[in-house]
Amino acid sequence: MDTPPTSPAFTTSRYMPLSPELKEGKCSQSSLDLLQSDLELCSKNGNKVMDVMALYHGTLASVACQVYGDRNVDLYLNPSLKIGKVRDRGSVSFIFDLEDRYVIKCPMSRRKYDIILREALILRLLQAPDNNIVPLIGVTYLGKSHFRHLRANELVPALVLQKFELNLHTYINMHRGDIQPDKGVWHSLLRDILCALKFMKSKNIVHRDIKTSNILLNLPRHDTDTTRFYLADFTSADIEDPEEFNTTHDHVDTTLEYCAPELISFFSDMPMSNHSSHIVGTPSMHTDLYAAGLCLLSFITGYEPYDQLFNSSSTNETRSRSASPVQKSQWLINAISKMDPISLNIQDQRIYDIWREELQILNAILVERKPLEEIMQLLH
Repeated sequence: MDTPPTSPAFTTSRYMPLSPELKEGKCSQSSLDLLQSDLELCSKNGNKVMDVMALYHGTLASVACQVYGDRNVDLYLNPSLKIGKVRDRGSVSFIFDLEDRYVIKCPMSRRKYDIILREALILRLLQAPDNNIVPLIGVTYLGKSHFRHLRANELVPALVLQKFELNLHTYINMHRGDIQPDKGVWHSLLRDILCALKFMKSKNIVHRDIKTSNILLNLPRHDTDTTRFYLADFTSADIEDPEEFNTTHDHVDTTLEYCAPELISFFSDMPMSNHSSHIVGTPSMHTDLYAAGLCLLSFITGYEPYDQLFNSSSTNETRSRSASPVQKSQWLINAISKMDPISLNIQDQRIYDIWREELQILNAILVERKPLEEIMQLLH
């Protein structure tokens, strides 16, 4: 086997013997070595979640084998593969097209490598048929020849994920103002997002940043096809296992509009610089359900949470053009603290008649704050 190129992080890598996965041609030895090295580095640096994952799978070595997927989309082994245009950009990563079926998610720099590996490991825990979680194809490694923002000898891990046509945010914008809303799609969204939350709960995983842009879908090809929705972007996700582990996640990129009231500060005059500075409570499976409820409400209203309210009066229209991010965050905190998300987000009274039954379900989620198990019973 050819020796992989080295960077400062890999000069002391330990190479593993061939695993059954490698012998069957399911893994890339080169990328697997790099992945193993990074997993060990994370553990040595005190990343608790890596230790939790090791317990789930036996050892870090077996985690590395199980995380890696389809060698045909391993850019490290196949330099002829070219990444396409940028599809999206987050706070720590880029997402690129990769051929027709995949996207690739890579960190902006080597310094963010552990966040990507953390997401890979959490996604690996969540892979199962029909669980409405974005499918993880595998982990590969990129160099400067793939991604010009990297340094000359830098190698970074990247996730290979199934590609979807659009996200829920785009879908809602496309259908805003439809005279005949498609309630069937709304109920598919409800079932799929609750299915994802139920499966995540069985694995003790909290997403912590559920919003319309993190829910993916493909448009149906035929009239008889059902629209399916998949939860994506587990950058901020964490393991909730209070009996054994306290795996505090340093990187939390929570979106304020989707925060449950218990997560925000109600002190209107406190200094703020970014969304995460408002988070004072502990994200949980229950706050994930609240954020999912706001996604379902956005489907009905056609707008992101509190957007219409912010722009509803002449005063707010002026404010919306000149308000700084800090001022808008302060306004959002005041709105969220009223704990009345349904009435604050519905500006068209006709919605109450058109969506009466659906709003009863959302009332159970957003106002009565019933647990997931009770909401699931409403589906039957």
